[in-house]
Amino acid sequence: CSMNNGSLCQAQFDNVSFSSASVVVSSPLPPLIHRYSFNETSGSIAHDSVGGANGTLNGGATFDGNGNVVLNGTSGTYVSLPSNLIAGLSDVTIEAWVTNAVTPDNVPLFSFDDGLQDGVGGGYLRFVLHDQSNGRNFLELASSGGSPKLTANPGLGGQYVHVVCIYSPPTGAAVIYTNGVLEASLAVSTPLANVSTNSASLGRSPWSGDPWLVGSIDEFRIYAGQLLPADIAAAQIVGPNILLTTNISLKVIQGSENKTLNWPVAGSGFTLESSPTLGADAVWTPVNISPAIAGVNNQVTIIPTNATMFFRLLR
Repeated sequence: CSMNNGSLCQAQFDNVSFSSASVVVSSPLPPLIHRYSFNETSGSIAHDSVGGANGTLNGGATFDGNGNVVLNGTSGTYVSLPSNLIAGLSDVTIEAWVTNAVTPDNVPLFSFDDGLQDGVGGGYLRFVLHDQSNGRNFLELASSGGSPKLTANPGLGGQYVHVVCIYSPPTGAAVIYTNGVLEASLAVSTPLANVSTNSASLGRSPWSGDPWLVGSIDEFRIYAGQLLPADIAAAQIVGPNILLTTNISLKVIQGSENKTLNWPVAGSGFTLESSPTLGADAVWTPVNISPAIAGVNNQVTIIPTNATMFFRLLR
């Protein structure tokens, strides 16, 4: 049985009959507003497959033909992105899969600023992959209202990593996740409106005297809102080529003595629940079995009993 936004799927296990009902999905994914996958094999245009805000390769930046944009660290080598990518957002999630060299130091993966490279940027938001002075990476919003800097450990030099940065003044927190794991959080109040949206870039610093990024970027995404921890963990499992979704199917696999419930890991944040009945008397409780990961699917094996049970996925 299938489940779309606004519906859930139920399966009754006594004589293997099925039924379905509708509910409101309580926690939708934040909108994915920009996605750069760098699947081009030539040219200088990095296509935004979601928002149409295409980027441009500058200097020695190239596509490697395997889904990466490669930056060689020479002056002027970076990816320029259009202005206003985060304009009007109250909070934002930025996600990337990236490999960078151990040196040079203090070069952002991304920077939103005024493009003047004067170190002020009219207010800027940047994420630095590693800082050799303290062996850490950090997310920083600098403006006339202050410069909150969130640092996380370890530094990310020389590694292929999945990075998620969330900046959310409405909830009062900035956070960094590395490879699906929370690295650090910081209380913040400076609004995103303090960030200049005149310019955005990958691999370029807000300071003209800083070095340029040496590395490759596999995927770069911007969400209008916050990914939940379960979403980030799921993205770590499915990788850069699969998008998270709430449009999933719950499948039942019949075994000789049991039944297995199966749903995609990309359908993140769903909880498997059971009830002995439906309707007004239904009592839904989480199934106390941790899903196993089989490829890109969650699996829960149920041993049938003589009692009737209904199952549903709820996010």
